[in-house]
Amino acid sequence: MAHRHGQPRRRGPRAGHHLPWRPDARATQHVLAHLRGARGGRPGRARLRAADGDHASARPAAAQRPRSRPQHLVHRRPVHARGPAGQCVGGGRPALASLLARAGGRRLCLRPTRSNRRRALVLPGPPRAPKRPVRSRNVRILVVITKGEAGGAQTHLLELCRALAASHRFLVLIGGAESTPLGNALRASGIEVRAIATLGNSLSPTGALRTVARICDAVQSWAPDVVHLHSGGAGALGRIAAGLCGVPAVYTVHGFGFKDAVPPPRRQLALAVERLLSPLTRHMICVSHHERSLARRLPIPSGRVTVIANGIADSPLRAKPYAARGAVVMVARMAPPKRHDILLAALCVLRSRGLELPPVVLAGGGPGLPALRDMANDLGLGSLVELPGDLADVPALLVRSQVFVLLSDHEGLPISVIEALRAGLPVLASDLPGIRTQLDDGHEGWLTRNNPTEVADALQRLLTNPQMRERMGAAARARYERDFGARAMAARVEAIYQELARLPGSGRTYAP
Repeated sequence: MAHRHGQPRRRGPRAGHHLPWRPDARATQHVLAHLRGARGGRPGRARLRAADGDHASARPAAAQRPRSRPQHLVHRRPVHARGPAGQCVGGGRPALASLLARAGGRRLCLRPTRSNRRRALVLPGPPRAPKRPVRSRNVRILVVITKGEAGGAQTHLLELCRALAASHRFLVLIGGAESTPLGNALRASGIEVRAIATLGNSLSPTGALRTVARICDAVQSWAPDVVHLHSGGAGALGRIAAGLCGVPAVYTVHGFGFKDAVPPPRRQLALAVERLLSPLTRHMICVSHHERSLARRLPIPSGRVTVIANGIADSPLRAKPYAARGAVVMVARMAPPKRHDILLAALCVLRSRGLELPPVVLAGGGPGLPALRDMANDLGLGSLVELPGDLADVPALLVRSQVFVLLSDHEGLPISVIEALRAGLPVLASDLPGIRTQLDDGHEGWLTRNNPTEVADALQRLLTNPQMRERMGAAARARYERDFGARAMAARVEAIYQELARLPGSGRTYAP
């Protein structure tokens, strides 16, 4: 049969020539209904969906567009089907319908060929193979922290180094004396530690310059990939040294110094320093969303700020808060912003109400320890309150306790509260933004204002209700298991290390 332009019409292969079986009549009618609906009787750019056993559900396009060509011309136009391998698998109406029926619901489309005289049915190709994950590497991390005494930032650093020491190398620079609780614990874990006597929270220009020089010497001699900084003094001087040496710096914020509770002169100075050092911060880690909201005041891109909650490794020791006799314990450094004085005043309120008081243990060191001991004696609580100083085994202390207390003017994400949650103790704490992310009021414990009467009321509810202590202790343990494990924290920090280690300049030394 001749074409209307005088050229012979090309026919496709015999229907079903390359197929092992012929389609049913319903599938054939479904395909023809779509082919007839194209303009001028030619196959249009229609997407054909072939679902198993549902060929009659497709809307026929012939009822929407007029047909200007005889039906027999449309029927005789060959349609070639191309499979995933790019080869013609059949021609004609039955072959096309068979291919649609075998597609099993896949989306198929008609595409014009180069000659535009026939249409090829193209099956979607196989899915692309996923990209290979970036291979991790052993990263050399230089860690700088202001002090090596017992505290939340020090516990966080110790847990992080222990979790990643098997796959990465650490060198920790600690301000102060050669022998500190943090330094001794790190050395016992096989991590190299060096002391910097001039590193501290003092504002001495000479000491600051010497500290920057010592950090630069460590960067040049040890060639780290990343410099990780903890706490305010180390965070400021360490970022300057890392910027001089061209090594990316990570700064973990355990608590900004420009919070509203900080005195105005100190708050303004801390904000000015952070704004000046923001360009030298390659990545900032905030321990809570409240600290993240404060970081929005700084000129640092939001993509370089990450919230990673503190985490600690699990311990098999569990407290029994429902026990009839147990201690009320507070583990905190005896220095601002901690408020041990409010707890002592609340104990006096409970004594005036005739309540029998349990033993009270105020663990922790600091410059305020002598004054706090004198205050307890003056209030007549000397025989009731125990002040053991810094303790190496805090979990053993929490096991023999029934209530944990933390009163403070401002906090980041206190590690001591996480330790109490891990032990399964109900928590009585100051109502602060960082602590609100650790426990819910009335569920894992009580949140209160820093008022002796309100603290006494909440403490009395806990001491006189063993069932409440047991219920809150179980909820506290569940909260720890859900949110504050060490593995999740270490994995997220490790991902930041791996990202920064691939930047240009990592692992090289530069003259300051």
